[in-house]
Amino acid sequence: MNTTISHSPDETLAIATALAQQLHPGDVVALFGDLGAGKTIFAKGLALALGVHTPVSSPTYTIQHTYRGNLSPIHHIDLYRLMTPDDVDMLDLNTCWETNAITVIEWAERAGNLLPLQTWRVTIARGNKPEQRKIQIIPPSLRN
Repeated sequence: MNTTISHSPDETLAIATALAQQLHPGDVVALFGDLGAGKTIFAKGLALALGVHTPVSSPTYTIQHTYRGNLSPIHHIDLYRLMTPDDVDMLDLNTCWETNAITVIEWAERAGNLLPLQTWRVTIARGNKPEQRKIQIIPPSLRN
């Protein structure tokens, strides 16, 4: 487990870049945090570091965007509009992590126990100052 304090969006992007260097096709990155915590900034950092050259935006209304990365496709999913794990289950997200893609999920808590074992858990919380964030990263091997 790794906890880091970010003092700016640029630092959050750098933390995401460092995590991206550890990811492999098939991995899932579950992002947890309140509204405005910085989940989309973190997802952008991952995507940029993984070779996405198109603009990355939150798929709040479309639920999923897929980007072409250097290693594999990157599925960027936002579960904000879904209320229960049953709603999430209807999306059949298993097809995302059963492929050779890297999947990044905002509002991952809405997936309940549907997340696969190879999930990195990233919790982003506001700090004491406006742009400060506490970012905790738990790799798959430390789950449970």
